[in-house]
Amino acid sequence: MHEKPKILIVDDKVENLIALEKTLADLDAECVRATSGNDALALILDNEFALALVDVQMPEMDGYETVELIHQNRGTENLLVIFVSAVWQDDYHLIKGIEAGAVDFIAKPIVPEILRGKVRAFLKLYEQRKKIIEAMEVKSQFLSAVSHELRTPLTAIKEGIRLVYSGVTGEINDEQKMFLEIAKRNVDRLARLINDVLDFQQLDANKMKFTMRENDINEVVSDISETMSSVAEAKGLRLVINLDKTLPIIHFDRDKILQVLTNLVNNAVKFTEKGTIAITTTRSENIIQVSIKDTGQGIKEDEVPKLFKEFGQLATGKERETGSTGLGLVISKEIVEKHNGRIWVESEYGQGATFIFILPIDERRVTH
Repeated sequence: MHEKPKILIVDDKVENLIALEKTLADLDAECVRATSGNDALALILDNEFALALVDVQMPEMDGYETVELIHQNRGTENLLVIFVSAVWQDDYHLIKGIEAGAVDFIAKPIVPEILRGKVRAFLKLYEQRKKIIEAMEVKSQFLSAVSHELRTPLTAIKEGIRLVYSGVTGEINDEQKMFLEIAKRNVDRLARLINDVLDFQQLDANKMKFTMRENDINEVVSDISETMSSVAEAKGLRLVINLDKTLPIIHFDRDKILQVLTNLVNNAVKFTEKGTIAITTTRSENIIQVSIKDTGQGIKEDEVPKLFKEFGQLATGKERETGSTGLGLVISKEIVEKHNGRIWVESEYGQGATFIFILPIDERRVTH
C-alpha cells in the first residue's frame, strides 16, 4: 500500500490552514495542521514529514524559532521547510529565514499555481533523498554484517597459527616457523582492515560513541612512544618525543586520540626507510598541536588531496601498500573533527612529511 508523504502546515489562523489544504488537495500528499509552534514540535515527535509550510508571524513562538527548534530534534535534519508570509519583501526577514533553515519562501497572498508547483518539486526531491538515505543505510548494514562475520573465522585462524607456532601441537622447524610468521603478519593485517571498515562504518553512520573526559595529551603521546618504539627500532628508525610540559589538561576521548596517533605513527614508520620519527606537542593560543614528522620520501603535491578521502591510496613506489583500505587517515580525520579539531599534512617531496592535528583547549576565561 502506498503511503502518502506528509506535509506539516503551521499557521495560527485556521482559515489559512483550510486554504492551504484546499490548494494542495490534488497532490498525492497528506496535510497535517498545527496552529502554533508548540503544536508543530509535538507533531514531529510522532510523524515523519517530507515538507513543512510555516507561517512567520505567529504569537508566542514565531516561525523562525519554530523551525530552529524543529531542526534540533533528531530525525528532522532532512525536513524541507518553506516559509509562508507577507514579509518576504523585507531583506532582514529574508536573511533570517535562510539562517533558520528555509529552502524557499512563498509570499502572501498565495498564488495557488506557484504553491502547488513548488510543493510538487520539493516532494519529488524528498523522495529522491529518501531513496539515497535508504541505500546508504543498506550499505552501512552490509559492511557491518560482513565485517562482524569475518571476525569469527579470523579469530580461529589466529589462534590456530599461535598454537602451531608455539610448539604445543608438536615441534616445527625453522622453515615452518618462517611460513607461520608470514601467515601471522597477513592475518594481523586482515584484522586491521576489518577494524578499519567497522570504524569507518560507525563514523559514517554517526554511531561511534565518544567518551569525553579530562585527559593529558602528553601522557597519550608517551604511551604511544612506549608501544611504537620497538616497531620503529625493528626498522632501524629512532622514535623521539618533544613534549611541551606547560600543556593544560583538556577534554578528549583518550582511546580515540590514541587511535589517531597510532595511525599516524604507523604510517610514518611504514613510509620511512631511515632516520627519525619525531612526535611533538605544543600550545598556540587556545589550541594544542600535535605533530608527527618523519624523514621519509614525502608526498607529491598532487597526491596530498587523496590522503583523507575514502579508500584513497597513494600509488607511487613504496607509497602504496597492497592490502590497505586507505581508511586510516579518513578515520583519523573524522575523529579529530568530532573533537572540534583539524588535521592536515605538510610535505615537500623528497624531504619527509609532517602530519599535524590540533585540539581546542576551551579554557574558562575570567572576565572583569
